[in-house]
Amino acid sequence: MIQADAFHAAYSNELGWLWSTLRRLGVPANALPDACHDVFVVAWERRATFRPDHPLRPWLFGIACRLAANRRVRMAGSEALTDAPVLSHHESPEALLVAKQTLDRVTKALDALDDEKRQVLVGHDIEGFAMPELTQALAVPLNTAYSRLRHARVAFERAFRSEESSA
Repeated sequence: MIQADAFHAAYSNELGWLWSTLRRLGVPANALPDACHDVFVVAWERRATFRPDHPLRPWLFGIACRLAANRRVRMAGSEALTDAPVLSHHESPEALLVAKQTLDRVTKALDALDDEKRQVLVGHDIEGFAMPELTQALAVPLNTAYSRLRHARVAFERAFRSEESSA
């Protein structure tokens, strides 16, 4: 069980990571504050189920996956606000444009995946979770997770290339 002081530290340490992860899981930028809040509310409510001998991030990732999937179902058909480009005085306008276009293609390719494939791809290939951690967080058998990852990589590459050819 997570104690209150450890939970506050986890919130401070993991908020930035959680924000990025939820975005990769398909939560629109305008919904990220609420989604982050919801993950931590659920984590607090379920703190008794957390095992201190296990890493915190995979546990939070499992909660985030379920909430992101539910949010995507609720928002299906509604228009989400697009992400604004991040401006930097160190980069040329051309470099910013290329970065924005690449981010858009990656986001669209991730959006083309169903939630099960997206969760495994994001968790393993982007977040770097080991498969045993990921299978525990997502409550799926190891072979199922590997199968989803293999199919997700193929589907992601296909969608990414499709976006490239249409650009």
